Amino acid sequence: MDVHRDVGTAARYGTRAEFLAVYQPSAAATWADRGRGLLHQALCNKDPVERTAIAHRLLDDGADAATVTPDGWSTAQLLTGRVPVDRRADLDVPLLTALFDAGCDVNHVHPARGTALVQLAAQFMMSDDELAPYYEAFLARPDLDLTSVRGRRSDLATIRRWRTRRGRLVELLEEHVRSHGMELPSDTAFTLAPWADAARILAAYEPDDADRVEPGSGWTLLHLVLDNPDVDARLRVAHRLLDDGADPALATPEGLTPAHILLRRHGERDFVREAAFLRRLLDAGADVNAAAGNGVGTPLNCLAGMSNYEETSRMPLYDVLLAHPGLDPQTKVGRSRTAWDLIAKTRTEVLRARLKQRFGLEG
Repeated sequence: MDVHRDVGTAARYGTRAEFLAVYQPSAAATWADRGRGLLHQALCNKDPVERTAIAHRLLDDGADAATVTPDGWSTAQLLTGRVPVDRRADLDVPLLTALFDAGCDVNHVHPARGTALVQLAAQFMMSDDELAPYYEAFLARPDLDLTSVRGRRSDLATIRRWRTRRGRLVELLEEHVRSHGMELPSDTAFTLAPWADAARILAAYEPDDADRVEPGSGWTLLHLVLDNPDVDARLRVAHRLLDDGADPALATPEGLTPAHILLRRHGERDFVREAAFLRRLLDAGADVNAAAGNGVGTPLNCLAGMSNYEETSRMPLYDVLLAHPGLDPQTKVGRSRTAWDLIAKTRTEVLRARLKQRFGLEG
């Protein structure tokens, strides 16, 4: 690719020298390609030295750090993880601070990925120690908002769910909230269920909570705790909720039953224990063919979509679903598609073979 031919291409793929060879200072504030400015392009440059040099030059020349791309990315989000780039905290953090100082909204929410802080915290290939300088840049912002609910939960609530990997960050965020004169969310079973350990959830739990619904979300405590990344918390508390009369078939407003949530890709896994709980859900009346919208499908589809684990490890769950007499892979999950149609497109050779054998399916 000839980076000398186009200033946008040079910003994204070239060196500082190659960029400056085709750059005019007025372009910092005026150049755009399908809603993306030169600063957006530069922040996607994978070389940390060139990225930093080009971005700082653009900021010096009046590039607008507050602009958001048409698909919803802020300049801080582009820097902290929109594309895979080489990380250099000594270069990235001063640039991140410069973006905030120039008007980038630290609380901007991408529709799918949340805020820049959440996006950064979700990069689990990097440790808390490696990301600590980035954390400082966020915590230095006086307008950082950790407690407002965005979507289903606040940034603090989201990152608390990752406490086993982001324990230091959770401590820093909780201290930030307290130091700014705000109270941390109260410890109720409902606020603790998505992230705390089993002992802490059960200490706040009352048997009457088993059939209550969280205001606003429409999720029961069973739904919430099954979304907890801690497998021991998920299963210990969920068994207690069933003991106390929780409804195993109730769906959230999004159509998710407890079985859907149990079989989603999240957190730590213990497939033998999870299979035993799935069997208990089904024996207690959960609908094995319950279909949720937005491409989720049935619990069988959720299991098929758990592609971050080898099929051999998922066999206990396969055995439970395939042994259920009411299982129907031809359940409609859309106007023209069935659960089997979705499974046929997944990397699940063993599951597909077993379904074909039991139900005579093709494809």
